[in-house]
Amino acid sequence: MTDFQLLRAFVERGSQQAFADLVRRHVDVVYSAARRQTRGDATLAEEVTQQVFIILAQKAATLGEDVLIGGWLYNTVRFVARDIVRKEQRRADYEHKAAEMAKHAKFAAASQGKSDPWQEAEVVLDEAMEELNAQTRGLIVLRFFQGKTAREVGEALGISEEAARKRVSRAVDELREMFVRRGVVMSADAVAAGLAAAALIKAPAGLAGSAASAATAATSATTASATATTLKGAAALMAIKSSSAIAATIAAIVIGGAALVGGVQVVRAYWGAPAARQVKLPLPSGPTIKGVVRGPDGALVSGAEIFVGTNRKQVYAYPGPRTRGEAASDSGGAFVVAKPDGPHVLVVRSPAGYAEISSNQLAAGAAGGDIKLQPWGKIEGILKVGDKPIPKASINLWRVGENDAAVHHETSVKTDANGHFVFAQVAPGECNIYYRLPNFRSAQWRYVIVEPGKTSQVQIGGTGRVVTGRIDVPPELQPIIKWTNEGRYTYEAEVRLDLPNNQGLKHEKDEAPEEYWSKEIAFGKTPEGKLYKEWRFGSSFLVNPDGTYRVEDLPAGKYTMSVRCFETDDEVHFMEDIARVEKKFEVPTETAVKDQPPIDVGTAVPTVLPRVRPGTMAADFAVKTIDGKDWKLSDHRDKPVVLVFWGAYGHDDRMTSFTDFARKWAKDPRVYLLGCYTAPSAAEAKKYIAEYKLDFEHATAEELMNKFDNSWPSALVIGIDGTILQKHLEGETLEKYVNKSLGIATTAPAKTRRR
Repeated sequence: MTDFQLLRAFVERGSQQAFADLVRRHVDVVYSAARRQTRGDATLAEEVTQQVFIILAQKAATLGEDVLIGGWLYNTVRFVARDIVRKEQRRADYEHKAAEMAKHAKFAAASQGKSDPWQEAEVVLDEAMEELNAQTRGLIVLRFFQGKTAREVGEALGISEEAARKRVSRAVDELREMFVRRGVVMSADAVAAGLAAAALIKAPAGLAGSAASAATAATSATTASATATTLKGAAALMAIKSSSAIAATIAAIVIGGAALVGGVQVVRAYWGAPAARQVKLPLPSGPTIKGVVRGPDGALVSGAEIFVGTNRKQVYAYPGPRTRGEAASDSGGAFVVAKPDGPHVLVVRSPAGYAEISSNQLAAGAAGGDIKLQPWGKIEGILKVGDKPIPKASINLWRVGENDAAVHHETSVKTDANGHFVFAQVAPGECNIYYRLPNFRSAQWRYVIVEPGKTSQVQIGGTGRVVTGRIDVPPELQPIIKWTNEGRYTYEAEVRLDLPNNQGLKHEKDEAPEEYWSKEIAFGKTPEGKLYKEWRFGSSFLVNPDGTYRVEDLPAGKYTMSVRCFETDDEVHFMEDIARVEKKFEVPTETAVKDQPPIDVGTAVPTVLPRVRPGTMAADFAVKTIDGKDWKLSDHRDKPVVLVFWGAYGHDDRMTSFTDFARKWAKDPRVYLLGCYTAPSAAEAKKYIAEYKLDFEHATAEELMNKFDNSWPSALVIGIDGTILQKHLEGETLEKYVNKSLGIATTAPAKTRRR
């Protein structure tokens, strides 16, 4: 039975056995967290464990099926333990014991001669876990604290094993980032290894039974008002404890064996002195980049995170769930990291500052020498809509570059109660900041050039005119045009300033990053460049259920309002355009705009867009393959055809599913496969084909993506009768439709919505 089924049995039928089974299933996780948060005190940990399960029994009726019970219990431990420890600390004998433990741990760590990253991480583990959202925390608990396999995690969540593995990987990344914010730098693999080896402490024998008995007894013997009483702290806990037989001592926990994962060799899992734990940081094999990190003042910097990005493996300038540090500078500031083939960028990030050095710059003399950090810049600002500051709003920062840029600059903050926001650490250079609307669209872009060690002041909104209007949807289109951002039918609405020059700078192929950004900043300093950078993506707005809209704070100029309406395919969860509307209007130049009435631009009527839908006949086409052969669809009507659309511009994580697909189907005589790609050159395409082992025919056919309204990377399957079976396919759903074209019935899980 699932956790939820056991909980329902307890709530609806009063099943004591069901609750006992649930406690036995989770007691080790709860006790482990309690043991850490009570500083290793076994007696207090047992008290916390019992109290947590009492709260579970009392709250059982309020927990929905979407709640991951393991994660909920883990979070409850935090609050209960905090209350108990706070009261226990008043006792002099406990304070003495805590001081002795700290002294012992410090002595043991010093005797090791060097710090163990996991030891440092373990100290802040529960604090970091608390900051994760409920779903992420639940995933960590399922995979590492409860020891579930990826398949078991998938079964618990109703998703595939591969999807579960990816979600767990992202969850580990987020937890690692919480460690980094607390000064503990580890790779994601090292975090996973530490969790797997040391996160769980076996609960004492009998604790599960006594906790279940105490919880169910307390629940049946109290009224609803007693729920609040049980939360008041240690007094109630001591009464509960007296009614149960719990082991008084905990034996030392030793796990034999060792494993080298992510550069951290865990020889022994323990609670207490790290006498038998060591860390090995193996040097990368092959070519390397070596250097010494110095701060802006020239001082050596230890613990700086080192990344190396390429156009195939992007790295991230700011801490976040996708950040993966490859190395860190040692106590003398030195580092060594693997050197990739081809152009790359070395990124060094530390509280002391930031640096990006291209492979050209490294080759010119920086390799093996000092890497001097620039001091972080800072951005302060205020968000207004009209004359009102907007609290608790999301403000995003993004350095807009090429899709295949080696380094990605993006982060976000929230406004305070007065609409103010601060980006405390910003990499020197250019960036855009914008207001993220409640529907996750972007509005009011501002271009900022950040100087090292300086603060830039920005105001978003608060000036300009208000524009109003209405989208008049004809009755026949009302079933498919909805002003909502959830469900099958959604929309996107924006205004764009009509620029005299709507093109950005043209760059040379393979231009060095430092040259690229130098030109972009020079362009951004011109009036036309700044205007282009602030309006190239437009400014989104919301449409009300009745079709009316209001756009705030538009400066003088000529604009185009456009609204796109989408339909999401229920199976592949891909959003396609189904209707569109545009309208031109002008905001006049005026010296005073305060208290001016809104500019009403009238109504606009959307029109339906033609689409290629599944179930229709595939239009014939002819292309020339990358090897110079003629390929025509009408010549391949005797078998199903799979068109694989892809581009040599990233999407590396999704392209691996097509590697697996090619391995299975490329040589299968029952189907035809044709890759339709877009790439800078045939040579680049061939490199991409070899890298991902796409061993079937390919043609440069970007026009086919438009012809079939298909995204990339994804596939389209054409049946033997010439009809399009489905579009926007990848992974298991692609497998399903290839099998369907061959008369083999299968099913596939729904995927995340894409567009």
